Amino acid sequence: GNTHQPNGTLNICFAADLADDVILHGDGGGKTLAKPVTGRAAVAQFVVAVTRALPGDATFQEVELNGAPGLLVKTGDRMAAAILIETNGEQIRSIFAIANPDKLDALAPAH
Repeated sequence: GNTHQPNGTLNICFAADLADDVILHGDGGGKTLAKPVTGRAAVAQFVVAVTRALPGDATFQEVELNGAPGLLVKTGDRMAAAILIETNGEQIRSIFAIANPDKLDALAPAH
């Protein structure tokens, strides 16, 4: 997988692929997401806000999680979040953001 620094173009590319009725689910870890975020604009806005809130040394690594495309967000050598993306082949239908440390440990690939 590629590891790259987050930047503005990542967010724009990401937003272009969002379905109009995309749903973002959070697991309540870290920045608690009380209820799912729905709709392209709201989800894109949320993703941009979270990306901006990450420390400067944060990196994204594209991986496959449970057979679906995903992103691991790392700050230094610590995993900060995992993002699972569900698509219909053309657009992103739903996003699952996992920030709970116990769940992250279970997802983390063994070194």
